[in-house]
Amino acid sequence: MRVAALRGLPDPARITPMPQQSACQPFRRWGKVLILLLGICVLLPAAVRAQTGIGGWPIEMSGMVQVEPGPNVLTFAVKDEEIRFVVHDILSTDRDFTMTRLLAEVRYRSPSLFIKGAEPVLEVLLTEKPGKRALKLRGIVYPESRQFVVHSIKPFTAAAPPQQQF
Repeated sequence: MRVAALRGLPDPARITPMPQQSACQPFRRWGKVLILLLGICVLLPAAVRAQTGIGGWPIEMSGMVQVEPGPNVLTFAVKDEEIRFVVHDILSTDRDFTMTRLLAEVRYRSPSLFIKGAEPVLEVLLTEKPGKRALKLRGIVYPESRQFVVHSIKPFTAAAPPQQQF
C-alpha cells in the first residue's frame, strides 16, 4: 500500500486531471444567449407609427391665403417669404391623423410650416392674392421637422349637390 492511501489522501496515479476550459468558452455561452435574444426580437411584432414608410402624412389641405391672423391661420415659409394661410379643412388617408393634432403641433411656431415643392407649384402659392379663392394643397407633411412637401395646388371647387329626380 502506498503511503498516500494510508493517510487518506487520493492516489496521485488515479487522479484524472480536470479538463482545461478554453478562454472563449464563457463567450460561447453568451453568444448562444445573444443569438436567442436576437431571434426573439425578430419574431416579436414591431411598433409602427401610423404614418407612411417615409415618416410623413399624406394630406389634402383646403384653405386660402389671408392677411389677418386668426385661430386656424398658419404661417408658411415659401422660399424666402412668409405668407399666412387660413386652414378650412385637412383630409388624410391616415385614420389616426387629425386636423387638431397638426394644428396643435405647428400653430404657435414661426413659421408654422416650411413649404417645399416644385417651382411652378410654389409660384402659384406666392402669387395668390389674399382672400380671393380657396385652394387645395396636396402633399406630405412631416410634423417633426415642420416640412410640407406640396405636390399640387388647385383652386377649390365645391361640388354641387346632386339633383334628385322624381
